[in-house]
Amino acid sequence: MIVEYVWIDGQKQLRSKVRKLSKVKSLKDIPEWTFDGSSTQQSTLECSDLVLKPAKLYHSPFASDFLVLCEVYTPEGIPHTTNHRVKLCCMFGGTKELGILVGVEQEYILLNDILPYGFKDSHSVRNCYCSVGYDKVRGREIAEQHFNYCIEAGIKISGMYAEVTPSQWEYQLGPADPLTIADDLWMSRYILCRIAESYKATVTFHPKPFPNYNGSGCHINISTKQSRQSWDGVMNLVELLSKHHTYLMKVYGEDNQKRLTGTHETSHYSNCSYGIMNRSVSIRIPYLTYKNKRGYVEDRRPAANIDPYEAFTAILEVIVKEVYLS
Repeated sequence: MIVEYVWIDGQKQLRSKVRKLSKVKSLKDIPEWTFDGSSTQQSTLECSDLVLKPAKLYHSPFASDFLVLCEVYTPEGIPHTTNHRVKLCCMFGGTKELGILVGVEQEYILLNDILPYGFKDSHSVRNCYCSVGYDKVRGREIAEQHFNYCIEAGIKISGMYAEVTPSQWEYQLGPADPLTIADDLWMSRYILCRIAESYKATVTFHPKPFPNYNGSGCHINISTKQSRQSWDGVMNLVELLSKHHTYLMKVYGEDNQKRLTGTHETSHYSNCSYGIMNRSVSIRIPYLTYKNKRGYVEDRRPAANIDPYEAFTAILEVIVKEVYLS
């Protein structure tokens, strides 16, 4: 059996290495492994060994048999400072009664060096949203292969389409519990970057690679047991997410202020707003939620490069703190 160990490095990038094992039927059959943390910005050269602890197993759509998402630990058995999954696991375990479900809308842009993949310049086309035709859309072969590979891996992918900026795509995961979606998001990013290698394309999750085009977000759709039952529950969720704007923005992605300018379908970085069916606000109440007077809300503030472990932990903290203090 061939297993690819996948982990998050010191710069929130993905790393992997491959190992041959005699038998793998479940996660418990995959042993811990070590790696050189000095080459991943996670340790010093003088004390370089770090430990990969298998956390979640996926079927591999590549030449290997399995992909295994790993947590990083020190040799002493302590979660590494870059291991943010541990805190989300603890938070999630204590919040199950609230019935919090999340989904994500992950945007990304395919590049050929510094230009949108397949285009000779960055001004040749405008507004590619859900477009068809070679004059507007490039990279569909990558996006479709990614969609199918995620299904094969067992990732909870639910949709995809071309976005506004040239060679920009979006895929959706969920809804499911925060830990499942956070794991799936990291592994789906890994699969995407692996596929792009074969097409000599680069995937960027930077929030604003092109100043005059829409940036890339990772919108989070959130619901609670209360919001799925009543309009009061929906508005309470909106209030919580708005009230803690400053706190949440700290984990909603690096360079996000370059994207959240109040233009290109965004609200301004310094303010939090909400509205019904409004894509220029921070938190959008979708049509069906408004119609049914119950459901989920869309937090449009997170950037494409968020660490979902950090972002979901903060969201749970905001909701749990308010619920337990009320």
